[in-house]
Amino acid sequence: MKTSIRTLWMASIFFCGCIPNPYEKPPQKQKTPFSGSISLMDMASPANSGGISYQAQITAQFTKSSRDLASLRRAQYQSVQCQLISSTEEGNKPNPTPPPQKISVGNLYLGTPTSATVIPITEKAAGVYESGLTAQFAPGLYLLKAEGKESVKPFMVEFSMPEELRGIKVNEHSLEEGPAVIQKSADLLIEFDPPTAPNDLNIMEVFIQTVQGKEQRLLVCGALESQLEKSNGKTQFKIPSAQLSGLLATPEGVFELVRVNAASGTLSSGPTLRLDGSRVWLWPGLVAE
Repeated sequence: MKTSIRTLWMASIFFCGCIPNPYEKPPQKQKTPFSGSISLMDMASPANSGGISYQAQITAQFTKSSRDLASLRRAQYQSVQCQLISSTEEGNKPNPTPPPQKISVGNLYLGTPTSATVIPITEKAAGVYESGLTAQFAPGLYLLKAEGKESVKPFMVEFSMPEELRGIKVNEHSLEEGPAVIQKSADLLIEFDPPTAPNDLNIMEVFIQTVQGKEQRLLVCGALESQLEKSNGKTQFKIPSAQLSGLLATPEGVFELVRVNAASGTLSSGPTLRLDGSRVWLWPGLVAE
């Protein structure tokens, strides 16, 4: 499966804060404090043979740590917020701090509150889980259930998956007709269909990645979907040219639009979890002066 820019970026996410605790049952006190990051993602990207390819997966990782986990803070999003991140190949040095020790939570399953059917999630290595899913699955509530293992007690959490992204246009051109064409000296207009059932918890994110030689620049913008303007039946995400000016001009950029529903918090049984469900469009981008 292609890798989403958002997935790579989450480790250094700058929109951080605490969101109401996810639902949990049954409450059992954990002997070993641990943290977990769970991502349910449905992604569209260009197919090699033309048209659109759809892929979906769930990933989860658990570590022996009681540290707080960064998540998206909705309270900050009164308007579109952006940040430009620059890096060079020489600057990407290994972090001297050893990573937290991974911890297995036993068998892990994905299901829904209204069905007894569950999907097992493969444990690729201790504490690292990943499984492919049928793409374009339904929005709504999903359950993550861990059976527990050794010092980790069973737990269950509920999280939300937003509606699919449809009718996406970049500067009035449909993404289905070609790459996202972005001019650094002009404001960027991104349009898409609003969800059929508005959700105040939805966050929209835009990632624009540009690379020249050993230098990389990534623009990350976010906004509450409910706060974005609407015109002629479309939701509009506008990014001022001042925010785009720091990007590198390239015909091989990457554009990503994400609708995400995220939550983080500490369960009464002990673990600190971050969960997000996201709909992603990962598309080629042409960035011009």
